[in-house]
Amino acid sequence: YYQFRSVFFSTGVFKYLACIILYVLVTTSRKPSQNTRTTARFLARLIDAKYFSRGKASFDVLVSEAEKSGFKRVLVVGEDHGNVGSLSFWQDGWIEPEVKVKSVFLGTQNRVARVSKVDSPDEFGVKLKELFALDEREGGTTRMVLNRESVIFFEAGKKVLEFKLR
Repeated sequence: YYQFRSVFFSTGVFKYLACIILYVLVTTSRKPSQNTRTTARFLARLIDAKYFSRGKASFDVLVSEAEKSGFKRVLVVGEDHGNVGSLSFWQDGWIEPEVKVKSVFLGTQNRVARVSKVDSPDEFGVKLKELFALDEREGGTTRMVLNRESVIFFEAGKKVLEFKLR
């Protein structure tokens, strides 16, 4: 699931090697509203993905740039009448299911950590966990709950982002 890219940097006489995990690139559909862009950026921060400001780029250009940069999967935050309407995943073709969004709750955006625990109580939640390509980490305070009705992110027990699904 993950591609590792080595990055070298130095401070003084010491040189360090850091591994950057690249997997998901988050972007929006063309000509998104400010609300959709804000939600997509925040989602990228929560799932430890990179946000790509698409502008007028065609999808083919977007996929080409993602592959050149080492990303395997693209998450497109779609729009419906100015609001987030779908979450679609691309990896050598569209991956089913496309997640249709009914409404979004966007809470505080202050210093949230990457998701460290993922709960998926039903079969649809397990499929969503695979689509988001998340691994659990020790000691974090951000939890993601995936099920047929919603995708919810909690930071220290407080809801920070929720997608209610159709």
